[in-house]
Amino acid sequence: MTDRNDYIARKLTWIDEQQKLQVIADIQVVNKFNQPLVILGDSGMGKTRFMEQLGALPNLRVQPGILE
Repeated sequence: MTDRNDYIARKLTWIDEQQKLQVIADIQVVNKFNQPLVILGDSGMGKTRFMEQLGALPNLRVQPGILE
């Protein structure tokens, strides 16, 4: 089991407007997009840890939310 402070970097994927698959390292998301983002994933995929990592970056505002 990993320590709570450990973070496993992942790749984020999405389909762009031209229907092409795009892939970037997760932390690069702040350089790629300049608008609000929604991060979705299955339970246990690391969404909360990813948001914590983003929240630790300077000049970045993170607002976790719950969809019901």
